[in-house]
Amino acid sequence: MHNPSPATILLIDDDKAVRKAVRDMYEEYGFTVLEAETPEAAKALYKENRHALSLIVTDNDSAGGQDKGLEFIRFVRGEERQHGGARLPIILLTGVGSGRIHELTVLMEEAGGEALIAKPSSSEQLYTTAKTLIEASRKSENSVAPQRW
Repeated sequence: MHNPSPATILLIDDDKAVRKAVRDMYEEYGFTVLEAETPEAAKALYKENRHALSLIVTDNDSAGGQDKGLEFIRFVRGEERQHGGARLPIILLTGVGSGRIHELTVLMEEAGGEALIAKPSSSEQLYTTAKTLIEASRKSENSVAPQRW
């Protein structure tokens, strides 16, 4: 399977092995992937490439602390309000236990994210979610309805 048209994904995860596995999988499907280890590095990549991006995939917890992914989603939505342009779909990855999934889903939706995926997840789930969100955002310049995966 390959994605229907060129798309660039910004991937943020502090775990090098996870980042490599997710990057390799997305590249296998034909996506271009920009990587960041920290939310700070991701902010710089986002600002430099915002008009080329089709999707953001961010881990929620990083070496910088808990809920950094939620903070990054809020940063992106603030930048979009300030500078205009299309709303980028955002996938939030999390390794939290099932006890916090509902709470995190609500927080993700409030921050402006579109999909929450619990790790570990399958390549098929990561690909299908990315493809669906990218296609939906291309069809609508407005907002993408939150999805639960």
